[in-house]
Amino acid sequence: MRHGFAPQLALALSYLLDEPAGSPDSNSGDVGFSFSQILPTGARLALQASSTAQAAEGQSGSYASFVSLSLAQPLLRGGGYAVTHEPLIQAERSLVYALREFELFREDFSIDVARRFYDLVNRKQSIDNQRRNLENNEFGRRQAEAFFAVGRTSELDVLRARRSELTARNAQLEAQESLLLELDNFRIFLGLPEDQPVDVEPASPLFTPVRYDARSAVEVALENRLDLCNRREQLEDVERGLRLARNALLPDLELALGTSYATDPVDRLGGEDLERTDSTLSVTLGLPLDRVRQRNAYRSAEISLARSRRELEEFVDQLRVRIQSSFRELERRLQSLEIQRQLIEDQTKNLRIAELRFERGELPNRDVVEANQSLLDAQNALIDEQVGYEIARLQLMRDLGILFVGDDGMWKQ
Repeated sequence: MRHGFAPQLALALSYLLDEPAGSPDSNSGDVGFSFSQILPTGARLALQASSTAQAAEGQSGSYASFVSLSLAQPLLRGGGYAVTHEPLIQAERSLVYALREFELFREDFSIDVARRFYDLVNRKQSIDNQRRNLENNEFGRRQAEAFFAVGRTSELDVLRARRSELTARNAQLEAQESLLLELDNFRIFLGLPEDQPVDVEPASPLFTPVRYDARSAVEVALENRLDLCNRREQLEDVERGLRLARNALLPDLELALGTSYATDPVDRLGGEDLERTDSTLSVTLGLPLDRVRQRNAYRSAEISLARSRRELEEFVDQLRVRIQSSFRELERRLQSLEIQRQLIEDQTKNLRIAELRFERGELPNRDVVEANQSLLDAQNALIDEQVGYEIARLQLMRDLGILFVGDDGMWKQ
């Protein structure tokens, strides 16, 4: 696009051989050079130069040269840098928008990778929890069988313990198969070859507290959000479009200057100096009589500007609400993390009490089975909350415009 507004150069060479019947042969050659440039004021500057050589059989050749320079400057409609360079201006701004959109894509992609990775971590840790739960259920089944053998419990307790063990074993097998499938999907998502093994360490994401103030965070987002920068500058594009539409309603007024130099035909190349042959100065005024299409375009530009302003205001309002909601979500997850930790502690104690009371014959093993399942649910819920908090934190940083992804695809701290 910039090339179209740079100096435009052209060179043309031609040669003609004429062999008419009954007349001497003749030949002629011509070389032409042209230069044109759109100036910042909207003026069009053009330079043309040519040199011609002609010769006929039995005669000496003749040479002639010609140079012309012209300048046409629109003074009203079509004049000015913004009008003539609008395609270049819009192309450069569109490039900036595309770069920002690409950076937003990289941020979203990195969060998506983190979400998929932590989902695999979650599944692995859940399998570890289910393995411990299965071991507890196996112990409970053996314990119930031993108590039944000495007459301290009923056959129903044995069957209940066996059913709980089988259910836990089946759940673990399903979880392992699901993990293998998701590992394959993660490998495909990363674009790794089929023979490349993929695995994750079952380590929970590090807890990183968010120490931002909600009010100041909104101000940070208003300054740093790339998509908000795009929307603001796109509003400027619409405002510029309105000015261009207004310019199209003006009368046509153009100032044109021109001069030319030429030589008379001579018998040798360069044998005569160029002499000015013509100079012109003109002012052309065109009064608009039919501008219906331009008026409609101007009215449409006004409507587009009003709509763009409303959309920008709505986007900013939604951004404020979303950030405030993100802070409330993080606070809720912090409280939920503490609740889940307390639940795990309570369910661990509950399981120990149920096991002791079952051993003393005070309770059936139903309470042991239920306590095992409750502890498993609390452990899995804690993992979910840890992962959810980390993803919500990353999404908040993205919403604030402070999630920076390096060339290596890693987050910059």
